Formats: sequence, C-alpha cells, structure tokens
Amino acid sequence: PSSATTVGGRRMLRMRALWRDLEDLVVRPLRASYDADEELLGTSGEFRLRDTRVRRADFAVQNGRGQRLASTLYVPFASNGDEDSMEGSAGGKKISQVRDAAEEKIMDRNRDAHDEGLWAPWLADMEPGRGVVLYLHGNSGCRVDANEPAWYLLRAGLAVCCFDFGGCGSSEGDLVTLGLRETEDVQVIIKHLRERAKCGLVALWGRSMGAVTAVRYAGQDGSVSGLVLDSPYAHLPTLLTEVAVQSAPVLPRWAAKSAVNALRKGLVQRVDFDMADMDTVVAAGKCFVPAIFGHGTEDTLVPYTHSKRVYDAYQGDKRLLLFQGGHNDRRPRLFYKQCIFFLQKVLEGGLKNSEELFWENLGPRKVWHQEGRQQGEHTQHSSGADVRPTSASPILEDDALQGNDADDLGRKRHSNGAEEARQTERVGDQVHTGFSTGVCTIGNSEGSLGSFPSSFYESDEIYESSDAS
Repeated sequence: PSSATTVGGRRMLRMRALWRDLEDLVVRPLRASYDADEELLGTSGEFRLRDTRVRRADFAVQNGRGQRLASTLYVPFASNGDEDSMEGSAGGKKISQVRDAAEEKIMDRNRDAHDEGLWAPWLADMEPGRGVVLYLHGNSGCRVDANEPAWYLLRAGLAVCCFDFGGCGSSEGDLVTLGLRETEDVQVIIKHLRERAKCGLVALWGRSMGAVTAVRYAGQDGSVSGLVLDSPYAHLPTLLTEVAVQSAPVLPRWAAKSAVNALRKGLVQRVDFDMADMDTVVAAGKCFVPAIFGHGTEDTLVPYTHSKRVYDAYQGDKRLLLFQGGHNDRRPRLFYKQCIFFLQKVLEGGLKNSEELFWENLGPRKVWHQEGRQQGEHTQHSSGADVRPTSASPILEDDALQGNDADDLGRKRHSNGAEEARQTERVGDQVHTGFSTGVCTIGNSEGSLGSFPSSFYESDEIYESSDAS
C-alpha cells in the first residue's frame, strides 16, 4: 500500500478511537473507588451519630442483568429501655456485642453460603412496615455520596439505604445508561428491602442521574411514597448539546446537535442505548408522587432550567427549591431540613394535601449570605442568567456543612466531587416573612423549626455558627 493510504488508515483508526472515547464519556464514565470500611458512615454493626444510635448492614443483591449491587442499610434505633441504658458503659457494649455475635452464628448456620443479601441479627428488632429512604447517586458516583444526606436523615429518625448502580462504584458491570436501566436496580433493591427487612413505605432521594432514575421509576411503581429530586436533567441529547456548545463556544449549535445525534446512533449500535429515550420531562408527565425539587443556581453542568422544565411537567404535589452552589457542591442545611420534614410526612402513610407535605413556615433563623441581597430581590449567578424567585421556587440561603463536619461524614471530599463549603460573609439581620416574597431570607434570632426532634437542631459549635448574636 502507498504511504498516503497508510497515513489515511492510521488517521481513521485515531478518529474511531476518539469517537469511542466520546461514547465512553456517556456510558463508561470515570468510576468512583472507595474503601467501604473507611468511607461509609460509621462501622458495620452499631455506631453512634452524636446522640443517635445507628445500626449498619452491608449487603449485596443481584440485578436482572446478573450484576452484583453493593448496598448498605442504616437504621436508627431509639435509645431507651434497660439494654440501651447500658450502652454508655463498656460492660453494656460487651454484652450487646456478645449477644449479637451469638445470634449471628445461629443465623449463619441456616444461611445459604452464597447468599450476600441483607442479613443481620438486629433486623428482628425492626418494626414491620418501617419506612426507608433509598438514596440514588449520580453519574460517576457511589453509595458514599449518601453520607451527607444520611447524616441528617438518621438523626431525624429515618432509615436510609444506599447502593452502587450497576457499572458504578463497587458493583459489577461496565456500563451506565444515565437513568434507563438503573430503574431495574431500584426495583431489585426495594423488593429485597421489603422481603428481608420487612420495610413498608419507600421514598427515593436522587441526585443528578439518580434524580432522573427516581422520576422514571416512580412513574412505573405507584407504591413509592415521595421523591427528593436534586438536579435532574430534562432531556439527555439537549444537555449534551449544551455541554458541547459550552465547551467549544465557536462550535455552532447545529454542528453540536449533529455531533450528538451521531453519538446517539453510535450508542444504539454499540450498547443498545438510545439517548432520545432519556426525556425526563415526558417521564414527569406520568408521575403523580409528591416531590421536592432542588437545584443550585450556579450549576453549569446541568443548569437549573432543567429542573424547572421537569418541575413544570410534573403531575404530583411539588415544590422547587433553589439554592446557591454548583452541581457537586454541598447542599444548604435548610434544604435538608425541608426534605426531612417532607419525608417524615410521606413515610407516615395516609392521604395528605399539599399544605401538609411541605414546610412552608420556616420561622426566623440565622443565615449566611455570599452577597448582600435585599429581601425579595432577584440575583444573578455566574452564567449571567437572572434568578427571579417565585413562590414556587424560593432561594434557600443557609450555612452549609463546613470544616470538621466532613470528618463526621466519613470522607472529606465525596466521590461525586462535592467541595468544601465556600467562605461566606455574614451580613445584617433580616427577618423571614414567608415564601410569598420568593426569597427565603432568614434572620439570626432563634425561632420555631417545625417538627424536628430537639437533638436534630440543637445548637453546637459545629452545626451552628458560634458567633451568631
């Protein structure tokens, strides 16, 4: 062959390799790696989060594609009774450990050697029908990403289960489908929890890809009680087009759309995954489960307008909460309080109207601002787009977890890239007057926090600002 033919062939091979790398960015993203013993909350068995006694069980189940899904269940237990009163002493802990070990030996004798499913002696202590929050991580994430919300949820008395989707973290598999086949994993985990732990109502908390998965699954399973949807994308091909234009501003939008369409066809041929099916707006139109939407106004990967589109199409009771921060930033504490109030309500069971589900009356509360904003004003984030709050989308501003808080959450930087909270500047007192203004501006004085146990919002040097007046 001529030298020109050889050069052309090599160039073609390089182009094919480059194109395959682009496909891998969608269906084979960077995989999170972690040590479950070191980076999940607590330890396997029993541990404490401040004043909350928590039991943890690591387990694995197999999905319909034959992949092993690495999973963890956390259950908070009330500290009362004679046995619990001994927990503070070394003797009490030893008695508890000996008892658990003896029960586990008895259980293991009757257990299939190949069964890695949920299996712990303390499961017998769980009340039948207990509700659980199932956390669904984002793309390139893993179950460690549940540490931060789980910290809040467990201290509020809510059980939490988290797992790695197939192709992610410590689970088996090589491919992800950004919310399509991941719904099958959710179904398997929920079925297993109900069989082994006798769990009843289940609520889903999804972030990014996990939020899309939650919407798609809840539209198929009417038994889901509620959804927390953090930063879902509206339509995958549109999102990829936006990312392409943002990454290469000189690229015309029509060229970006053509490239994404070619990428779509390649993925259909290679892994039988059609990105055009990933339309969360359409899925939202078929979903009637109560939901809280949350999104950072500085998110440049999945702009908050995506959540707005999904929210507008959503058919169930709903609230949209906006807050400062990017796609992988830590969420404001006030967002977690909103979500916990909502989850406590939906996991109680029974019919509830919209006014009962959402925590409208926040009460006066101290707040940290990044900029001096007057009550009711709109703001502008780094993209230059105006954030004009409405009664449906208040902007939450609160002091997020900072500094040493990360040590309590198991790892300093989450696998989804969550950053330490930004340095913020405290400004003068402002008083909250309700969501009618659209902006949630909350003063420094103490006030009612709603139906949270006192241990959840107690003032301390880590989770409350020590210099507040």
